[in-house]
Amino acid sequence: MYLLSSNPMYEAFGQRALFQAVYGGADFGECTTTIERIGTGGIDTWYDEWLATGDRAAAFGQQSAAAGHTVSAREVVAGGDQCHAK
Repeated sequence: MYLLSSNPMYEAFGQRALFQAVYGGADFGECTTTIERIGTGGIDTWYDEWLATGDRAAAFGQQSAAAGHTVSAREVVAGGDQCHAK
């Protein structure tokens, strides 16, 4: 039974991302929507979509920092870094 993807490799790496959520990584929603966007795409799609998820988190973190919300910025950027590490 698969939680995120019927592709075994995508499933394994998607679960890895989920396991990092408790340590400040991407949250469940970010992981599931990223996997949904990948769909049946290849490894390039996998890379592009995780990079896009990380980029969105980084942009939100920068907006938070610019508004003086340092805690939110730190937490969001940490999650984005996990996406970029995929």
